[in-house]
Amino acid sequence: MCWLTNLSLLRNCDFGGVDTHVRQIPTDSTRFWAALRLHIISLAYDVVVLHEPPDRLAWLLCAVRWLTPWRKPKLVLIGVIFIKPKSGVREQVKRLIKRSLLKQVDLYMTFMKYAEALRRYYGIGHGKYRYVPFKVNPPARARACSSTSEGKYVFTGGSSRRDFRTFCLAMKQLGYRGVILTPRAEQAAYHETFLDDLAVPENVRVIHDDGSAESWIEWLQGAKIVVVSVTSDSISPSGVSTYLDGMGLGKCVVVTNSLAVRDILDDGNQALVVPEGNPAALAEAIRRAWEDEALRRAIAERGKAYALSLGGEVELVQRFVNAVAVHFGWSKD
Repeated sequence: MCWLTNLSLLRNCDFGGVDTHVRQIPTDSTRFWAALRLHIISLAYDVVVLHEPPDRLAWLLCAVRWLTPWRKPKLVLIGVIFIKPKSGVREQVKRLIKRSLLKQVDLYMTFMKYAEALRRYYGIGHGKYRYVPFKVNPPARARACSSTSEGKYVFTGGSSRRDFRTFCLAMKQLGYRGVILTPRAEQAAYHETFLDDLAVPENVRVIHDDGSAESWIEWLQGAKIVVVSVTSDSISPSGVSTYLDGMGLGKCVVVTNSLAVRDILDDGNQALVVPEGNPAALAEAIRRAWEDEALRRAIAERGKAYALSLGGEVELVQRFVNAVAVHFGWSKD
């Protein structure tokens, strides 16, 4: 069995005793010739597994495969971000083109269980879709193994589809000290996360993140409660990395009921789960977690146990391998 991938850790995976050759190939270029070269190389392999490739490269590779009439290897895409199409003729034409190109994908893996929106907009049905649990990021997991202490503010942050408006409205009702950690402006705009500085209440401080893992973990570590508020139009697993990092650090997490949460987290168990876009519900959950120490610590403990049970990057990549093998019938479920 021959695998072509951009995941270096795939070389160290357990393939269930099947003799397997793995070749790693870079996927940083978004030129047409890079997609063509990748396709030509892939013809000698049984499966191509691409983890979070650049969007343009993924679409170009699908286009090249569409033009190829002969045998093609299985194509697996992991973590490609899909955005809910906007209204307008141009946007709908782009959606239809992407929907057609995605017929070249044999398996799409992501970190959410609900795929109805992907089927409706992009034609990714249950036969080509597989849920894989995410991981705790290595720096957070390393710190989680040591003792953690409660901080002094309510933290929220991240880049993908964050609903900072609802967070600010909730915090305005409470008066607790809050921190919003925002990514670079271009990154936030790409993921359609917006923040109106005029709407930020006086008790909330806005920090423009430098993008480093150390800064991210430091601000998470200093929080008493971690909030992940996601917009209701997200059709990708927005916020999953943030809430798992918060849990891994032993924080009580309050999260909106997004696609990254539904049928994965239970309200009152690993986290407090509230409706999307509801400032009153979010404020009440934050208040409960802030004032009820027993509740806060119990949820933090259960959340930490859940997050650490998922392991890190090594375990995640092994889950990718297992899912591919099961999906294509190369091993038993």
